[in-house]
Amino acid sequence: MSSLTLWQNALEARQGSAVRLDAEWENILKAIYFGLPIEEAWPSLYRIVRKLSPYMERRGLWETWQEVLEQVIQAARQMGDEVGETRLTFLLARLLFRQKRFPEAIHFYRRTLRLARQIGDWESEGRVCSNLGYYYAGRDFWQRAEVLCCHALDIFRHLNHRHGLAHTHLHLGWLYFRQRRWQEAHRHLKAACAIWQAMGDDHGLMRGFNHLGLLFIETARPEPALHHLEAALQLARRTGEESLTATLYLNLALAHNRLTNRYEEAERYARQAEAIYHRYSDREGQARAWGVLGIACLYQGKTEEARRLLANALAQWRTLHHPYGEMDALLDLVEYDLVAGNGEEAARRLQEAEILLRRPAYSHLNHQFEFRLEEYRRRLLGSEVRQTAAMEVG
Repeated sequence: MSSLTLWQNALEARQGSAVRLDAEWENILKAIYFGLPIEEAWPSLYRIVRKLSPYMERRGLWETWQEVLEQVIQAARQMGDEVGETRLTFLLARLLFRQKRFPEAIHFYRRTLRLARQIGDWESEGRVCSNLGYYYAGRDFWQRAEVLCCHALDIFRHLNHRHGLAHTHLHLGWLYFRQRRWQEAHRHLKAACAIWQAMGDDHGLMRGFNHLGLLFIETARPEPALHHLEAALQLARRTGEESLTATLYLNLALAHNRLTNRYEEAERYARQAEAIYHRYSDREGQARAWGVLGIACLYQGKTEEARRLLANALAQWRTLHHPYGEMDALLDLVEYDLVAGNGEEAARRLQEAEILLRRPAYSHLNHQFEFRLEEYRRRLLGSEVRQTAAMEVG
């Protein structure tokens, strides 16, 4: 009991920094397991688990923490703590989501939602709806995502819950980013960052800066893109956020590929990202990294390595049954063939992409890829015109 109380006090006083927890988290887990059978220990144990969860997620200690959460949820159920069971189930769903175990995460998010509605836990309902909205935005179920996020926003406004408001503004910003509604995306992302700055929440601000960096990449603004991504990377290092560090490395690589033409710098960042994704067995992350790395290699003249990386990325996305990733990788190979002077192969791949977009499972992607497709059509036409002119001169 005394050790649990000490850890609770330390964590709630914000003394549990990432550096200290690196040395102490195993001792905290021992205290949790020791306290599980003791009914009087439950209030302290529950608070410790909720406070420790973000650290365990950010450090990538996922399997270990999942075992803890499953046992603590069972204890909450046995003790009749409905609020505790609801909020701990939410943590399990969020943990699974971080691991990209989406079917399991959705199952536990829906379970959290059912529990929350049974007991009138509006905060948990808002958090579930906001996170599900973010998930569906990333899968291009836009109407569903908007309904969920707007419902969450209404809940958090009613509760005056700043943390929930910030996350939901971020999620709406992501939705409008996916829809290429740049002004609305920017407004919501700035609103999220303003709340996090006022709260002194470095972790939230890091996520907001990352999304703003992506927005500035898409709108071709190199200085603010690099500024926000580099600021986010500093915050990631400060907060001990290892898994998101890979995303930031990769987005910095993307910015250099697309905006600065500093391909050696892009390659350096992309390789750092790929190493982290490999360590976490993140197959989606690896596929993204191979695509960005392939383009960086292509424009440095490393054509064989570029071809291999881009082909691997396409194969990985197809294995994952990820339409957006597959289309992105296929068009990266069009880029490769155009740069390498393989006009016929580029035309064949472009036609393959256009045929895919007519299929029901891919048709929702037309809006996101129409500008890129049109660019490649123009470049192919220009290539054909130059070839014809060269033949006539010859």
